[in-house]
Amino acid sequence: MRMTTPVALPAVIGLFSVCISARCGAQATLTKIADTDTSIPGGTGSFTGFGTVSHYVSYERSTVFIGFGGNGQAGIYAATAPYTSPLLKAVDRSTAMPGGSTTFASFQSAANDGGALGFGPNGLFRANAGTPDEGIYAVRLRPSVFGQTRKIAGLGTIAPGGTTAFTGFGQVTAGALSDGQGSVRYFKATTSGGEGIYSITGDDPNFLFGRRVDTTMTSPVGEWVGHFSAIGEPSFRPSEAGGNIIQYARAAFRGIDELGPGVWGLDNLSTNPVVRYVRAGDPIPGGVGAFTDFSNVSAASNKIAFVGYGAAGTPSAQGIYVGRNSPRFNSKVADLATQVPGAAPGVQFTGFESVAASDVALVPNAFTEFVGHAGDGREGLYFFDGQDLHGVLDTTMQVDGKRISDIRLESQAFDEWWTSAVDLTFADGSRGLYYVQAQAPEPAATLFLVVPVLLRARARRLPRSRRSR
Repeated sequence: MRMTTPVALPAVIGLFSVCISARCGAQATLTKIADTDTSIPGGTGSFTGFGTVSHYVSYERSTVFIGFGGNGQAGIYAATAPYTSPLLKAVDRSTAMPGGSTTFASFQSAANDGGALGFGPNGLFRANAGTPDEGIYAVRLRPSVFGQTRKIAGLGTIAPGGTTAFTGFGQVTAGALSDGQGSVRYFKATTSGGEGIYSITGDDPNFLFGRRVDTTMTSPVGEWVGHFSAIGEPSFRPSEAGGNIIQYARAAFRGIDELGPGVWGLDNLSTNPVVRYVRAGDPIPGGVGAFTDFSNVSAASNKIAFVGYGAAGTPSAQGIYVGRNSPRFNSKVADLATQVPGAAPGVQFTGFESVAASDVALVPNAFTEFVGHAGDGREGLYFFDGQDLHGVLDTTMQVDGKRISDIRLESQAFDEWWTSAVDLTFADGSRGLYYVQAQAPEPAATLFLVVPVLLRARARRLPRSRRSR
């Protein structure tokens, strides 16, 4: 695996570039979305921090995030590339809840589906945790109906496929499918019978609500053994570049069946609703021994990226891996024996914090960004282009004249156009959300971009009335 070296260049307010390839001069371009000097739309003062960040290109390039302000302010806000227009408030604590006279109390998780041809973007969010109004809500993000909300499920709603009511909710995730197929959103929930993942398909107001997997189900064809005893948070990100065909648009999750932990996907058209990617006991690719556990699962079409764990004291004790189900294989991106791009020779990774996957149809591996920790004390954002590993940002660098001290990347904040939205904390305590464009560092990578470029060109030729409403 070849690596490129990040070289910090002088920062420009709002937009700056970092060379991530000493050989070819490739660039990573950062554009500010919002920071702690940005005024809160519809509120008072500036943001004080940020929660969930969901970044999606598809046919509507947009970033949705939870933001916080002074005096208990909180809300969900939207920005659209090239991020030169003002931020928009989708919903905040002053917004009346649908069907009631009270307002939202808090926001825990948010996702945008990016929009599909003829549908336009929608958001999904979890709100009001710990209150009787806790639930899953939808918010419309297309301009003509921006900010309209609808309740999807709440405490007391009977879970699809069962007879018991929801007792709590977890993370939400969403993505747009191909032409005319709308979007799919997933969320985790609990009932008195256990945990499950549920889907919402179609477009508001014609949502279809269904169970995908829960701890009461058994596998019809042996993809898992017995019942799941635990089901993790779902991740979902179909690809515009050929992977958004509905049968390949899988969500993925960490689960535990009677043989132990593993990573599974939710298949849309197969007679078996759940397919296995990898489980504890499978050999670690490019490493030592077998997997013992998994975390930070990120799905991209029919491919995944995850943090995998092996035997303590070995280079495979922790690593970043990518995989797919058909044909089933996994490969290593980095582990504790991998040289850190941009660091001195011999400096290796000491751990991994988060990972986000994206997909292009012609590339066997998922494209991946992840946050890793190095033996010299730096934390960095690193990019795997399906073949090579590159540095993008790290805590030796400055952005807008401020030294980076922490980097946060969400599993649903990276797409097949090699763009992501990251939450940066600086040494002075301020924070900012930035749109990051990692450009192809190798001429060979041009082939990987041919299909998405053609598809996007096709979308742009369509009448605007077909692209969004």
